[in-house]
Amino acid sequence: MNPEKGICAPFVTALAFLTRLAPARRLSEADLAPAIPWFAAAGLTIGCLATMASACLGLALPAEQFSFFPALLMGWVWLIIEIWLSHGMHWDGVADLADALGSGASGERFWQIMQDSRLGSYGALCLISIFGLQWLLASWHFSQAFSGISGNFQLQPLIFLALAPAWGRLEPAWLSSCPAAPASRLGKLICNHHNTTRSLAFFLSFSCLVLCCILGLPPVKAFLLGLAQWCLNRFLSNAARRHGGMSGDFFGAGIEMGQTLFLLLTIL
Repeated sequence: MNPEKGICAPFVTALAFLTRLAPARRLSEADLAPAIPWFAAAGLTIGCLATMASACLGLALPAEQFSFFPALLMGWVWLIIEIWLSHGMHWDGVADLADALGSGASGERFWQIMQDSRLGSYGALCLISIFGLQWLLASWHFSQAFSGISGNFQLQPLIFLALAPAWGRLEPAWLSSCPAAPASRLGKLICNHHNTTRSLAFFLSFSCLVLCCILGLPPVKAFLLGLAQWCLNRFLSNAARRHGGMSGDFFGAGIEMGQTLFLLLTIL
């Protein structure tokens, strides 16, 4: 079956756009628009592969020698695989948005800073902070899963690690109701299809929270995760409206920040 025409075509397109797992190709609006609801599925694929690879490393370690230091290594491997599989494309949005917002600029100057390929101090600090926090949180999840491997192995933290990239990649759908920036092709593409994508994002987010509760996450934490995500969505939407509209950098930064929130609030 031709992957561009079959029932799996939107998923394959999402993989081609967001990951290295499908051949990259130039995508038109007609190609990419149906794939937007599949961004979370592409994120889940990334999360499963990164988690399984890192878990194999943990299983290779002697149970009696397991400590938080091997967990740090597993967390680093998880994060590096996740970045490699996704081309690291969202981290560029983190740096660009941090530099633009940190500068306090507005109007045309804001977008000039956003589009500048050079890394500023705000962007560097934000990259270090979010990378370090995700590394620590991923390591904590692996520590919870493997610290009692001799007789108390926990599967739930590994499932949360697999779900984190999927949760983060719901962010473009959440932000799609915001007007697009005039010069942003990706912003226009996603925001022009916000009716379908926002409804699906709400359903998938609610389903994910229910699944987390079934897996043992306290309902209070699930509520806090939903509230924190709502606050993040409001912050990014308000910032985009204040500066002229939504762009790909807002989506990329939101993906990484949403993934960080999920890792933080799913610690058992």
